[in-house]
Amino acid sequence: MLKARFFQSVHSNILAATCRQKTNRHMAIIVKCAPSNISRSGERTANVRINSAQRGGPGEGIFVWTFETKGGCGLHMRGTVQAVDFSGGFTTLSILVSEEKPLRPLKNSMLAPHKNSSEEGPLQTLADKLLGYSLRGIRNLDAGEERYLDSFFLPTSRSHQSAHNADDRSLDRDIDDGVSHEIDRQRRQGARATRPQQAAFSRKLRRNYQNRCAVTGCVTSAALQAAHIRIRPDQDDNRSENGILLRSDIHALFDTYLITLSEDGTRLEVSPELADPGYAFLRTVIVRAPVKGPRPSSENISDHRCRFRKRQQSQSNNARRRSGTK
Repeated sequence: MLKARFFQSVHSNILAATCRQKTNRHMAIIVKCAPSNISRSGERTANVRINSAQRGGPGEGIFVWTFETKGGCGLHMRGTVQAVDFSGGFTTLSILVSEEKPLRPLKNSMLAPHKNSSEEGPLQTLADKLLGYSLRGIRNLDAGEERYLDSFFLPTSRSHQSAHNADDRSLDRDIDDGVSHEIDRQRRQGARATRPQQAAFSRKLRRNYQNRCAVTGCVTSAALQAAHIRIRPDQDDNRSENGILLRSDIHALFDTYLITLSEDGTRLEVSPELADPGYAFLRTVIVRAPVKGPRPSSENISDHRCRFRKRQQSQSNNARRRSGTK
């Protein structure tokens, strides 16, 4: 009896707190469970049973992570909580499923290099939450983590997107400020930097990447720059698939071919010349995909990789010549 009253009290407090919070901001949570704890109750609905008496309320966005050690796949589905039931010491979340299968996998092995790291961004915080918390836990997601997880699924529906309107208005202001800083900085640096259409290119990439560096997760607008992947001597290709949003120092490394993208664009290849321990994380970082718009094209990535290899070969030849003259 006391146990039942306890869970009823917890349930009431959770729903009341959720209603208060929903008036101020959109929330999302992530839960972990075994695949066997997911049951389908309809074509677009599912029930997730978890060993928890923690947060979770109707209307919240939810991501489900299934244990790989029990036959799961890591990031499993995305949806919206419709109802919450507490009984027998368990929580059952009824979910309206928006996407059951991500476009690309996100697993423990992809998060592990970022756990307890000093880098900034959603990968680091998600690694701490997903690899470090108890099986009994349900975790709230901040806006950056939610946007990152959303990028693994198809674009959100219109009703789900409307929940982000306030965040989008704030993002628009950040993008405008960042573009202004970027163009002003480039004008000070010289004519080459003030490319035609650079402002439009920058604004487009900032929107696609939600004003977050694809490598470091940095969200300081003034520190971000729109980088061209394939450089043409005659005319810039300002399409989204020829761009990536980078923090200014990462952009400099990218433009000087000290780093390049892997063939699939999900990781970085780092030159042996880049021995600075402050950039050691670049060897294991996962490159964030754009939330909107196309990913960098394989053609443009191949062109950058070719220039990267030419630089490595040139440096190797120079080193051999210097060695031969001693």
